[in-house]
Amino acid sequence: MPPFDMAYPYNFEQSGAIFKLLQSFCKLAKITINNALDIFYARQLVTPNLITEDLFKSLMISEGEYFKHVTPNRFSYLLEFTRQTMKVNQFIYGVNTNYYISMENHTGHVLVYIHPPLEWLSENYVFCSLILNPVCILETTLNSKDIHGVVIFVPVSGFYTSVFYVNSLLLTQLQCLYNQSCVNIICDGIHSNRNFAALSQTSRFPNNVTIDFLSKHLFAEFWTQNPDYMGYFKQCQPHSCSYTTNQRRTFVLLMTTVIGLSSTVSVILRFISPFIISFILKRCRPTQQTSSSEDTQQGGKYFFEKIF
Repeated sequence: MPPFDMAYPYNFEQSGAIFKLLQSFCKLAKITINNALDIFYARQLVTPNLITEDLFKSLMISEGEYFKHVTPNRFSYLLEFTRQTMKVNQFIYGVNTNYYISMENHTGHVLVYIHPPLEWLSENYVFCSLILNPVCILETTLNSKDIHGVVIFVPVSGFYTSVFYVNSLLLTQLQCLYNQSCVNIICDGIHSNRNFAALSQTSRFPNNVTIDFLSKHLFAEFWTQNPDYMGYFKQCQPHSCSYTTNQRRTFVLLMTTVIGLSSTVSVILRFISPFIISFILKRCRPTQQTSSSEDTQQGGKYFFEKIF
């Protein structure tokens, strides 16, 4: 990488920070999803009655769609807040994209001048005024040589340079990294001693979409939902169930009820009648014996009175 005083902000050799920023975006998206899941799992489903399986699945699918809609918005709000904070605070980048730094030795003192750049002029002589267009965008290029050894500037497909790194990353497309020829051009341009293979197309997203588009989808390849009704039922299983029915009393129903009660009473009496009769007999026998004894005594007394 050339020193900063000789580097161009739109040179691909200065784009290493873009990939580090992309890595940070992926980590932040994962943290956002995990935090949203923690909040979602902390919620409770409260219903007055046990709901049916169809209604349960419908509710869970609706909640899942809401989750997929709200969570990316939270990430977008955070990203926009970061962009505006960097823009308002006017951070100075080391590659002089938003400010130009110069030094001057004056009477033994080093004077440092910080100038906001008024314009950009790319190697392909593309003019971009930072006054007229504060979000200047230039295509990132590579320094290469033709067959005659003349230095040429080769544009890197899908890579762009803006005043702020965040804007540069969001504008970037990664289709070059899926093309082996383009990857070879990059390796030759940065004088790499390693061979890199192009990425394989295994994503559901096209390879020509911007990082901004991917970030709005949280870099998520797919969302899965598996509503577990049995788990819900076991968690909310009632101890007992009861129900009431409203019926109009008819003659047939009344007769059925009377016959049912009569049959029940008959069966009960059949079993308890012997016990009742036995109990009554036991209670009556001592009384009869006592009465007979008293009559005998009174008769004897009357007999003796007659004799004497």
